[in-house]
Amino acid sequence: MKARLSFFHLVIIGLTNFLFSGCDKTKNIYKSSTSKKDYLTINAVTLTHCGCTHLYADRYKNGKLDFQVFYNDNLARKTMFDYSRDSKAPQTYSLLATTNESFTTPFDSVDLEIFRAIDSAIIKKQGFIYPIRRTQYKGYVVDTLLNPN
Repeated sequence: MKARLSFFHLVIIGLTNFLFSGCDKTKNIYKSSTSKKDYLTINAVTLTHCGCTHLYADRYKNGKLDFQVFYNDNLARKTMFDYSRDSKAPQTYSLLATTNESFTTPFDSVDLEIFRAIDSAIIKKQGFIYPIRRTQYKGYVVDTLLNPN
């Protein structure tokens, strides 16, 4: 009886793991260069448990993550990583993209490249299983949720 119960628990754990992690799919939809230290990638991550797609743009400088732009149907957030301190974990600072003209930080050339590539991928449905809504962002504002100060 105890062996059956252990086997049953193992089967339940295996099925749960498969349902929540085994079906997600990541597809690279953009890479700026073949450099191993300085490049920009954009990945479409399809999450089957919620039926949604998220986009992640990661920029690497000198082999370290410089910033990441997260994009989905509800928001676009840019998180910058600062490795200047001696700590092992970088300091982070986040900005939210906004659709109105009251932005405080304009897009730079890399941001424009990212949003053009994202817009193009959305229009072509490149790498998506679930559709994602295109949003015309104009610039960034401070993310007061993640940067309370």
